[in-house]
Amino acid sequence: MFSAKKKGRKNPGKFSETLQQRFEGKFRVTPGCWPWTGSKTLKGYGQLRWKYNSLVASRVSYELYVGPIPEGLMVRHRCDNPSCVNPDHLELGTAADNSADMVQRGRHNNGSLAIQRGLSK
Repeated sequence: MFSAKKKGRKNPGKFSETLQQRFEGKFRVTPGCWPWTGSKTLKGYGQLRWKYNSLVASRVSYELYVGPIPEGLMVRHRCDNPSCVNPDHLELGTAADNSADMVQRGRHNNGSLAIQRGLSK
């Protein structure tokens, strides 16, 4: 793992932490899900800033504790909890796999909200 070091700063410790150290300070370990306690997206997915980039917390967890994410695959939550970063709850899949899970688990937008809001006209 690499570490970010900035020279000439008054607080060098802030910039010498590794990505793993920064990541591990942002969630709670529980017997089930490991809820992300840092910043979240509007949809509840954990996110953190690292070297001027915004990273998805579940992807960072997968890469730190499981391994690299091959091109064309995404990290999916088996637990259906978008803020969970427990690597045992994460798996790789395609966008099609993710969509199929969404329909199978009843998390898809079947248009009822659009009809209620009058957007289907």
